[in-house]
Amino acid sequence: MNPIRNRLLAALEALKPLCYSNLKPAEEMWISPGSYEWKEEFDSSILNWESFGRDETWGGSDRHYWFKTRITVPSDLKGAQVRAVLNTGATDIWNTDNPQIMVFFDGKHSGTMDMNHQDFIVADHAKEGETHELAFYAYSNSSGRTNFFHLEIGAYEEEVAKLYYDLAVPFEAADLLEDDDLEQIEGFKVLSEAVNRIDFTRPHSKQFFASIKEADEFLMNAYYKDRPENPVTVHSIGHTHIDVAWKWPLKQTRQKTVRSFRTVLNLMERYPEYKFMSSQPQLYEFVKEEAPELFEEIKEKIKEGRWETEGAMWLEPDCNLASGESLVRHILYGRRFFEKELSGSVNEVLWLPDVFGYSAAIPQIMKQSGLSYFMTTKLGWNEYNQFPYDTFVWRGIDGSEVLTYLISTKDYYKNCQPSKGYSTTYNGRQNPKQIMGTWQRFQNKDVSREVLTCYGYGDGGGGPTEEMLEQSRRMELNVARCPKTEQTFVKDFFHKLEEKLDKKAASCMGR
Repeated sequence: MNPIRNRLLAALEALKPLCYSNLKPAEEMWISPGSYEWKEEFDSSILNWESFGRDETWGGSDRHYWFKTRITVPSDLKGAQVRAVLNTGATDIWNTDNPQIMVFFDGKHSGTMDMNHQDFIVADHAKEGETHELAFYAYSNSSGRTNFFHLEIGAYEEEVAKLYYDLAVPFEAADLLEDDDLEQIEGFKVLSEAVNRIDFTRPHSKQFFASIKEADEFLMNAYYKDRPENPVTVHSIGHTHIDVAWKWPLKQTRQKTVRSFRTVLNLMERYPEYKFMSSQPQLYEFVKEEAPELFEEIKEKIKEGRWETEGAMWLEPDCNLASGESLVRHILYGRRFFEKELSGSVNEVLWLPDVFGYSAAIPQIMKQSGLSYFMTTKLGWNEYNQFPYDTFVWRGIDGSEVLTYLISTKDYYKNCQPSKGYSTTYNGRQNPKQIMGTWQRFQNKDVSREVLTCYGYGDGGGGPTEEMLEQSRRMELNVARCPKTEQTFVKDFFHKLEEKLDKKAASCMGR
């Protein structure tokens, strides 16, 4: 066992909970039954409320509940970034039925919470004595009353969180390398020297915060400054794949979309580099009908060049059973909606990450519809047989050709021991393990050193998280041997890939 590695791991485990201070349970919680009816403005006086104890539970199949509490900023949170932190007891991050919640701040729909997004920022610089009402429109699809509603209010210590991520990201990247790799040995040494500067004896004291600042300044100079360039770039786009019809009522799909898109917008306010894409105009239509103010906010982010509307089809269809006319109409209505209601730009990419088959007529339909690029992942979903290419030209039955790319996002495997199966994911985690795995799994390294990943939880999981975006920031700086990440729109990635392939083709022909 590597004692330095174990010490670093223990330090990270100790540091992470110290990102919060003065966490205390909400003083009183109230509950009221709910329904599918909701609005972007909420008046809590219209409901009949009952007291809800900390040890009580809630839930049930396809059920809604309202919760509310009032918070007054105490003196020990004055000037702090105050957050509400929720724990419902759910632990499975891939559970598409985990409790999913819309947050109303003083009566206005302002945030979301779920298994993967447990924080809501009450104030960036709280004023002592300020009082606010927090209301929560909560959905459950559990077998019974299996959920808690443990809400705590406290300060988020941004300096501590920064040091935590500055340490955690290079640690994870280096830990994936062989034990005799100098990049791991030297990296662990520098990280260990940074940890030596942290005073863990008096958490959240003046001495503690001074040590946090000292440790991070050392790390910036000794590790992050003048990092060598990595020749590989993983172009990254935030995403939340939402199945329009699956395990829940269609009216719940509407709410899943509203919750997920609100989560995206809130994170965009704090991470100016964050770019996001979503396909399926049907989802945007749902948001326009359910939450028109939210829809207008999305349109603003599109204008700012932060939000990409690509994908072309009205929704992801079955491509085996549907007729050719049906597929054409998907593209016709999908592109028409994007052009009229949203960006005004012309779609170029057919984005189908989650369909289980592909008609040989698709290239012809695409070319006739003005689409040049195709993306999926499902050709990789095979336990025993691996499709041999991740980027190639797909030639249809009439000879039409489209540039095709298969996202290769997958956990990195150490010591050349591949995990079972070849499947990749369109629900990337945007951590060193998957960024390194995306390049490792990519089969056409002779063609391109630029690859694509999409990251974020789907089906009500809310898309990217704060943790993913913090990790992505550090990976832009070339940690260990991890490929460099870059926030890139899907369309722009295909343009770069096509240009690179054209140059290679010209070179091979002696031009």
